[in-house]
Amino acid sequence: KPVVMLHPGSSERGRKAAESHTGALAGNHAVMQAAARNEAVVVVDTLDEMFDVLAILVRFPVPPPGKAGIVTNSGAIRGLAFDFCEKVGLELAPLSPEVEAELTTQVPDYVHVDNPFDVGTTGFANPAIFGTSAEAMLKDPGIGMILSAHAGGSPVMQVKKSDYLVPVYKQAKKPILFCIIGDDYALDAQFMRDVRDSGIPFFRSPERAMRAMKVVSDYANALAALEDRSEAQAPSLDLPAGGALTEHAGKAILRDLGLRCPAGALVQDLDGALQAARRIGYPVVIKAQAKALSHKSDAGAVIINLRDEAALRDGWNTLHTNLAKAAPGVALDGVLVEEMAAPGLELVVGARHDPDWGPVLLVGLGGVWIEVLKDSRLMPADISHARAVAEIHKLKAAKLLGPFRGQPARDVSAVADAVVALGALMRANPQIAEIDINPLVVYAEGEGVIALDALIVTQ
Repeated sequence: KPVVMLHPGSSERGRKAAESHTGALAGNHAVMQAAARNEAVVVVDTLDEMFDVLAILVRFPVPPPGKAGIVTNSGAIRGLAFDFCEKVGLELAPLSPEVEAELTTQVPDYVHVDNPFDVGTTGFANPAIFGTSAEAMLKDPGIGMILSAHAGGSPVMQVKKSDYLVPVYKQAKKPILFCIIGDDYALDAQFMRDVRDSGIPFFRSPERAMRAMKVVSDYANALAALEDRSEAQAPSLDLPAGGALTEHAGKAILRDLGLRCPAGALVQDLDGALQAARRIGYPVVIKAQAKALSHKSDAGAVIINLRDEAALRDGWNTLHTNLAKAAPGVALDGVLVEEMAAPGLELVVGARHDPDWGPVLLVGLGGVWIEVLKDSRLMPADISHARAVAEIHKLKAAKLLGPFRGQPARDVSAVADAVVALGALMRANPQIAEIDINPLVVYAEGEGVIALDALIVTQ
């Protein structure tokens, strides 16, 4: 049976209200949503959305995966549907050749057949099209649900619409939604009796209908994904409790997971740094390493693009001068000397162990942009590679991952590999409170990723 949940707490004041009633059960709202959706709980944002979604699921409790199909007699609705579907993330299905051919036979030659399918004025001469068009779309394997959204017309035309659509609905194995636009537009009493008696989900707003379709579509995909869980394994680690690991120690863990990190060495003095740089090759980066320096850049403890021995000597002095000012007396484990990695698209990949909901993963635009733009996706720790790829492509900045302004398509598969690996690590090591790889630099398709920084914090 479907479980549909409306939960307060997405706003600051909402969280406070939730805490006053449910205490710790409210938890982190975004993490709660990710956890709930991973178990195919339908999470809605408003009461209207809850009732709209329930109207669909009461008749179709196990909706099939697939994209949306829309039939209308309004060019305006057709045009607006493209915009609104993109806004809410509801995907419109391309028609299969067979269904396109069948729909072509139902309209005059001058009517363009695609999805959304605008029947135009055909319904006046052939009102049966309100049923036959939906029937044809139901046959399309790429369509998971249908919206039949129309201007109502006269009382006679209203009844004809329901007379032809309702029988199709009663036999359907996929959800069908019915919409007559205009909240104040008078509807025939017989029409309303027929619609209510049939149980067909009925709307006066195509936007509300499409928003509900998006939620149901996500639910269908969540149901299909219940068995699609990562089986990746990671070792159980013996880690010190209650603190941050140095970047050097964190990257050793990432390398064991199969994540690429820059070539580097931990050194104790300038001579060691010079030897490491000659071995690695210039340019290099140097970073102070101490558990107390989680944010090394803020302390001036990261010096980049040192292109030769003289620059390294100067950089070494600058780093220690900065530390003396920003963190006097800090005990260093050493200084990490690393190769200067090639530039690429910067993402952040991370994880944390939520006290209420367990481990959760995060991917977002990297560097400082994740804080400025707040563009990230939360994912369950057992997410599969295919589902991780799909989530990454839902980022607001996802266009940057494809060919963009002369830049190549990025290796999203390699990012998903990193996500799955971190999920396995978190599942195997509940003592890890937080992991932050920022940035994870993503190169062109097939060229992989590289972790430039790593922060691991234990509980």
